[in-house]
Amino acid sequence: MYILFIVILSSQCSGKRQPLRVYGGEDADQGAYPYVVRLEIRHVNKMANGSMYGKHTHLCTASALSSTWAVTAAHCLTDLQAYIEASSSHSKLVIRYGSVNSSVKDKNRFSKVVLVIPHPMYVSRKTTQGYVVKNDIGLIKTSPMPLKRFIKLSPVDFHTLYGHEAVFCGFGVTTKKISHNEFITGDTLELKKSLQIFKVLINKCMYEPGTGPILCLGHRCGTIATVCGGDSGGPVIHSTGIVAVLSSGYDSIYCGDDSVDTFIDTAGFPCPVGPYVEWIASYVRN
Repeated sequence: MYILFIVILSSQCSGKRQPLRVYGGEDADQGAYPYVVRLEIRHVNKMANGSMYGKHTHLCTASALSSTWAVTAAHCLTDLQAYIEASSSHSKLVIRYGSVNSSVKDKNRFSKVVLVIPHPMYVSRKTTQGYVVKNDIGLIKTSPMPLKRFIKLSPVDFHTLYGHEAVFCGFGVTTKKISHNEFITGDTLELKKSLQIFKVLINKCMYEPGTGPILCLGHRCGTIATVCGGDSGGPVIHSTGIVAVLSSGYDSIYCGDDSVDTFIDTAGFPCPVGPYVEWIASYVRN
């Protein structure tokens, strides 16, 4: 996940901050967000006895807009073919919308990825000032996903949402308690954990070096909640629908990187969907 160093305008919380190891927030209630899905690589290896062994690698989070279309971040979709070829000749992209305990043979929990479409104006490059990231949004076309509910894109101008509360959803890095005072860090697939959610405040970014459009997410007072690797593409859900998809976040000790000790003044940097509604609709309608 790209690292951006952005100064944001965020509400100041009074009182002492508690260094809670909260990465993705809390477990979502079962069935509460059925349209938030996983983009994974399925590695299929042939054993000596002729049997096939399947293993999955989590890539990003996405949101199902219809039975055959999902939205995510563009950077999740670039260079995927090269990644697959380097992993295994029997690897392919899938969308998982079932339990992390589902067998790879369970066809009712996975859909094949037919096509990936990063936004045509997506840009990502490293400069002396950091990363330049623009138009970080993309679409995934799949075989039919038999979900009971899908999510719509918010038609609201994202500039009017500053100060509004929303919910972020992601399948990325989190923690799992294994004893009274011991936790382990890993993505939700590795730890067999459900979707992680936490409440955020939509803020305006004061300084956007080479990025755009972009929003800044504030976390709740008294906690340190932040997005991590694997949360990329996850939706920011407002009462009007999806208002943004996650583009990036800070590198931090809270995501398992002990080499940095960064104060987290924002929970993440999502790309608003408002400027791309017509582009997305042109595919989904067809």
